[in-house]
Amino acid sequence: MLDRNNFSRCIARANVGILWEILHSFLCISYGGGIRTLSRYTTYSERSLFRFIRQTINWNSLFLRIFKCFIHKEGCIYLLVADETVESKSRKSTFGQGRFYSSVLQTAINSVCFFGFSLVEVDSEKSYFLGLNQVVHNEQDKARIAVEKAKRAAGKGKPKGRKKGTKNAPQKSDVAADAPEQTASFRTFKTFFESIMSLLSSLLPGLNLSYLILDSAYGNSKYLQLAKEKGLCVISKLRQSPALFFLPDTPQNDTDTPNKKRGRPQKYGRKVDIKTCPIHSSSPKNRKRHTLHHLSISGIQ
Repeated sequence: MLDRNNFSRCIARANVGILWEILHSFLCISYGGGIRTLSRYTTYSERSLFRFIRQTINWNSLFLRIFKCFIHKEGCIYLLVADETVESKSRKSTFGQGRFYSSVLQTAINSVCFFGFSLVEVDSEKSYFLGLNQVVHNEQDKARIAVEKAKRAAGKGKPKGRKKGTKNAPQKSDVAADAPEQTASFRTFKTFFESIMSLLSSLLPGLNLSYLILDSAYGNSKYLQLAKEKGLCVISKLRQSPALFFLPDTPQNDTDTPNKKRGRPQKYGRKVDIKTCPIHSSSPKNRKRHTLHHLSISGIQ
């Protein structure tokens, strides 16, 4: 049974009983149900359930307090996992509805999108959900999407490549560096990630957490820098054509080096060959064991 004193900061004591009956009814229902179905399995009416839904409740704090009281184990290693989920919608009155990319259908569909976080225990390989936030397009996102759509429509039917005699356009480094910040996905991730990390530091200061697991779509500099600010290392799937380089072998700041070449110092070293990595050549089962073993050792140290 839930202890009302532990959860009174994020939910009123009068609503703990309603929440308990709702959770119990979800376990009894064998199919998808709404408010009317919940009212049949609980002692509360539809109006009481609607009043409960309209209230502002910090669900992220509530989920984390439940995790702290009933699930958290001292000394265990945990991973923070984040990803987006898309649910298709046919109507237009749903809040936050737009066109989001579906990895299942491999195209953008009319849907709603949510960003979720969860904690994964390495030893038991179990995931514990922490909460989710909805990804909503603002007016700038809608205008940017409309411009990109118009460019794609204007480019249909034209021959591929550029015309003969055209020169290279100047690189837009400032736009490319801030490109992820212009998307609704990055804004939602940044706000939600900072909220989750602040709750973890306040409620679970001794949590053994060092890694953030993301999909290949989030393996760029902006997400890496955001995780680095919170003291986390990112584990992400690389794209099919990554361009990774080692640091240069020659010292860059040594002015007393004899026979030093003139010109700009070397910026990149040897290129990384992903196909020759030992983890890449092993089987999926061995890769999983090697990764978990590596995380366990690094977490203990």
